[in-house]
Amino acid sequence: MIFLDTNFIIAYSVKRHDNNSRAEEIWKDIENEDKAISKVVFVEVFNVLNVQLKENIELSNKVRDFILDKLLILNDHKYHDKAFKLMSEFYHDSKRVQFADCVYIALMKELGIKQIATFDNHFNSVEGIERIH
Repeated sequence: MIFLDTNFIIAYSVKRHDNNSRAEEIWKDIENEDKAISKVVFVEVFNVLNVQLKENIELSNKVRDFILDKLLILNDHKYHDKAFKLMSEFYHDSKRVQFADCVYIALMKELGIKQIATFDNHFNSVEGIERIH
């Protein structure tokens, strides 16, 4: 099982994104693997597409269909407490990690998911998780 980070899905979905071609290459390599996201990723993807990138609703619909067709969506609410504990480990001025990423780390560790497709390099320092980039 491979976990997909929000930035991977955005890069794969938005053709003008700086990491689009790399995301497409990665997708070809992992296409036949089981892939998952969490509900937090689902929410983040559409917040970024709508608010930050101001993409049209057609792209959001296309991405939603892609997610529902190709990915397993994991419920993540039971990992929020663990994520707060992890966040405190990363709570240094130069090494802060977003709460959502802490949720992903907690979920991945609990479920034994060892790989994450992401362009965030702070995952490099997480023991037991391999970053696909």
